[in-house]
Amino acid sequence: MAVITLKDTRQPVGGTGAEMGSTELGSMSVLAHRIPAGLDYADLLRAACGDLLCPVPHYFVVTKGVLEIQYTDGTAESVRAGDVAYAPPGHSIRAIEDVEMAEISPTDGNAFLMGRIAATGLLG
Repeated sequence: MAVITLKDTRQPVGGTGAEMGSTELGSMSVLAHRIPAGLDYADLLRAACGDLLCPVPHYFVVTKGVLEIQYTDGTAESVRAGDVAYAPPGHSIRAIEDVEMAEISPTDGNAFLMGRIAATGLLG
C-alpha cells in the first residue's frame, strides 16, 4: 500500500492563488487541489489544451468548500464538502467557495493534462 499527503503534492498555479499537483498511486493518479473562491479552471484549460473543457475523466472527493462542475451540454452541478463526484471528459470546474479536494484519474490521461499545464509555465 502507498500513502500520500495531499498538501505535500500541491504547488502554486501561477498567480491564481490556486495550488495543484499530482502523483501516481498504484495504477491511477491522484491530484490535489486548493482553489480559491471564484476561480474558474476554464482559463487554465484553455491555456493548456486550447479548449475550455478537460479531456480526462476524474473522480472528485471534496473535503472543503463548494465547487461547480460544468459540462459540454451546458449543465452544471454543485459538489460540496463530503461529496464524491464523477466528471467525464468534457468538463470544467469553478470554485464557488474556497475548495480543497482530491481527484483520481487514469495515469495516462493525467500525464497528458499535467504535461500540458506544466508547459504553460503556470505550475511552480
